Amino acid sequence: WTGPKGHHLWTVTQDGTRYFFDGSGDKQPVRAWEHLMFSPGELHDVLTGRGIPPDHAEGIVEHVFISKNLNRVSPSEFEEMAIASTLRCISFKRSFEEVPDENTMQRLSDRYSLADLSTWAVEFLFEKKSECRDSAT
Repeated sequence: WTGPKGHHLWTVTQDGTRYFFDGSGDKQPVRAWEHLMFSPGELHDVLTGRGIPPDHAEGIVEHVFISKNLNRVSPSEFEEMAIASTLRCISFKRSFEEVPDENTMQRLSDRYSLADLSTWAVEFLFEKKSECRDSAT
């Protein structure tokens, strides 16, 4: 979701056209980071302005903003959930992909947490917390 190329973002239209945001499909509908810069209506307009058929644009917008197949939890939110869990977090490590150029970073920082913008993945190591025992028993 927050990766620069939308590495989990893809859609296949009814006619079989494959739009993979990392460039590995038939077409790449947006440039790096663009999927994070627009509202649904704005993204639809950008896509159709680039010659993508309206029904294909609708499918891409649906995938970016509505699809239940897409993880929309940021690395910071994962970290907060881990800390609040019943597990002890032994380690938390972010894997970084790339950082946007200064202009793009400014636009994105107006909308999102700077810490999450270049995170590609997170890795946790957990262990069960030991049970508390009443010292009187």
